Amino acid sequence: MAKTIALKASVRPQLGRNAIKSLRKSGIIPGVIYGKKGTHAVSINKKELKEALHGVSSENVLVDLQFASEGGATEAKFVFLQDVQHDPLADTITHVDLHEIAADEELHVDVPVVEVGEPVGVANGGLLDTVLRRLHVAALPKNLPESITVDVSKLEIGQAVHVGDIAPVEGYRILNTKDQIIAVVHAPKAEEEVKPADATAITEPEVIKEKKPAEGEAAADAKGGKAEGKDKDAKKK
Repeated sequence: MAKTIALKASVRPQLGRNAIKSLRKSGIIPGVIYGKKGTHAVSINKKELKEALHGVSSENVLVDLQFASEGGATEAKFVFLQDVQHDPLADTITHVDLHEIAADEELHVDVPVVEVGEPVGVANGGLLDTVLRRLHVAALPKNLPESITVDVSKLEIGQAVHVGDIAPVEGYRILNTKDQIIAVVHAPKAEEEVKPADATAITEPEVIKEKKPAEGEAAADAKGGKAEGKDKDAKKK
């Protein structure tokens, strides 16, 4: 089942970009609690949050939250850790989103698929293709699965495991349509034969260029042309 952690949070009066930067420098992580009665901007101790999330591998985390309001009163809240934002360069947590829930409230969340076994088809040269890496499920918080195991060991080449092949489990329902493919084993791609080039084929058209007359021949032709012109003029006279 999904892991439940304990955490403390207090109302955050400081809003705005500069205030948030100042909080982060002082070791405080800004966050927001979304609930049916409205939203609350909160502050969470960075060290405590890091320790609470240590060793948590699931994407779905439930939180028993001790929330300190502006008046100083502490209220217990049951929340779902909806989103954790990170700085991609420093790899540190920058913000958290929490969704307030009730113990008897059904959640609709995505749960990761864990494949077990080596397909028979892969051993025979096939290729395993994972189509669905998460399944959409409905469950009460106490029954929320951390992951869903799918056995792919019996898959031959050309065979697939569908959502409908997963045996029903008491406590949660898979909402994906039953005909959706989770994983399939494809036949290996045949290597294309490379045909040898035809040695007799002409790759480029042959171009025959007209030979230019030599410099002397060109001069002689020019003189001959002038002489012929003079003879024609003499005959006319």
